Amino acid sequence: MKRITKVAALAVAGAIGLFPAVTAHADTPSPTISYTCVETVVDKTDKKVLDLDKVSEAIHKLEDSTGADVFLRAYQVTPEGNAAAWWKKTWQECPSMSSPDGKYPSPNILVIEFGLDRTSAIAYGSNWNASLDKVVDRIRSNELNRGLKSGDYTRAVTDTVAALDTAMHGKDPYAVEVDWGAVGAVVTTIGKWLLGIAALAVFVWGSVLAVQAGIRLRRKHLRDARELHDAEQQLMKVREGASNAVIGADPDKLKNDFLIAVGKLPAAEAAGYHDRFDHQIDAVLRWSGTMAELNSLPDPKGIVDVRDRTSEYKYVQASIDTALESVDALIEEISREVTRRLPETVKADLGAAMHDMASVSAKLTIISHRGYDVKDLIGSADSLREEGYKTPSDGMGARRDQVDDFCRRVQRLEERVDMEMEHLELLDDAPKNLRESKDAFYDAASRARKDNKKVSAQRRNMRRIEKEMEDFLQSTKDLGTLADRYEKFTTIHTRVQTCTKYIKLEDRRLNDADAARERAARDAEERAKRQERERNRRRDDSMSTYGTGAAYGAGYAHGSSSRSSSSDYSGGGGSFGSFGGFGGGGFSGGSW
Repeated sequence: MKRITKVAALAVAGAIGLFPAVTAHADTPSPTISYTCVETVVDKTDKKVLDLDKVSEAIHKLEDSTGADVFLRAYQVTPEGNAAAWWKKTWQECPSMSSPDGKYPSPNILVIEFGLDRTSAIAYGSNWNASLDKVVDRIRSNELNRGLKSGDYTRAVTDTVAALDTAMHGKDPYAVEVDWGAVGAVVTTIGKWLLGIAALAVFVWGSVLAVQAGIRLRRKHLRDARELHDAEQQLMKVREGASNAVIGADPDKLKNDFLIAVGKLPAAEAAGYHDRFDHQIDAVLRWSGTMAELNSLPDPKGIVDVRDRTSEYKYVQASIDTALESVDALIEEISREVTRRLPETVKADLGAAMHDMASVSAKLTIISHRGYDVKDLIGSADSLREEGYKTPSDGMGARRDQVDDFCRRVQRLEERVDMEMEHLELLDDAPKNLRESKDAFYDAASRARKDNKKVSAQRRNMRRIEKEMEDFLQSTKDLGTLADRYEKFTTIHTRVQTCTKYIKLEDRRLNDADAARERAARDAEERAKRQERERNRRRDDSMSTYGTGAAYGAGYAHGSSSRSSSSDYSGGGGSFGSFGGFGGGGFSGGSW
């Protein structure tokens, strides 16, 4: 079918007067383009160096295998002086080699060309970019150029065609193929030897494992026996400790000690202690019974059972110890209560409270002399002191309760007076604190932005607060109560601090907003620059596929090409690498 198509193209070419031009140029001795456009193989060398039958057969097989339109051209001297210029003029002037619109080489074309002036080229249409772009240089170097240099021109072409056939089917013609048959024979021979060695190794290793297993089993037996012996010894110690705890928890002795202690308290107070003791002694009796049950069980045999029994004895002993500690703590509490109710103790507590009252009175005197009204506190102190003088302290019962109540009220009064003293110290520092707060406000205001209307409002607010501040500091003739004056100071001081914080927060908010806008502007500018760089890069990438050779091949240049083929050989004339630019096709040309 491909050959029929080419014949049809030949007829068309003849109809438009192409063949006369071909004849004219064929008779010209100088190296110019032959316009024979549709022949598959053309040998224009002086000695006809190609075996046309072999070459044609190889090319027809390639056409049938791939569907490509394949052409071969051989010259004594490559026309136009180099392969790139020859290819440009050839596809432009041959309808069978160009696209329907005549602007690019045919997408399905594949052309092999060489000249005995040590030039060679492989050109192809865009249909074969994916399969040939990465390997065409190696094929031209390894097959075409190497064969041409050897002088066997026919084999150079057939080897090149075979490599192109492999590549155009999506395979790497230089991939290493493994002879699995030979490998299998070697593997079989080696496998027999390895099988024998492996069998011997398995036997030896099995023997070693058996010996090691016996050793491990013996060691495990000895280790288990030692652990069982240690666990049994631990059980004996824990059981002995639990037994001693039960012996020490004699209920009769505990009850006797309790009754002696509680008998010194009034009956009403003692009743509550009896209930608590009964609850605790019941716990002692319960855990003593659990201990008896454990002792009645047969001795455990295995390591797990021994450890479980040990844990049970430990728990019983800990529970008995806890119950005994609770009983001892209860008896100690009763003893402290008895001591607290002794006449001398009551008297001592009352004396300590009266001493505290003296301290309270001294502090109230200081506050009063500073001009503050503390008549209520002084009245409470005088009344409480009179009550203390009248409280009896030489007996028990209700008088102990009276002293306790008196001591609690003294403590509450002392706490109130101590708080007033703290307020007094703060008010002594009020002028300094207010001045520092005001300075902090104006410092923050001076740092704030001048265009901030909310900050300006706070400045006006601060001027009103300053008036209140001056009135407060000047009102020293009638100070009133200490609590009221402290509250007034706290209110003014807090308002100043609030204004200062508001200014700082508001100014920070505006600055953050400005900074955010600046960052957004910078980001937008950076994005625009990145987009511009990306557009330039894409334009350069789209142009980089069109090089100097492309200008020869397509008639115009779209940018700089790029890579020089590592497979080119230095020789006469120039050297051209591979490049695109032919409507998406490809070209690899140079010297051999």
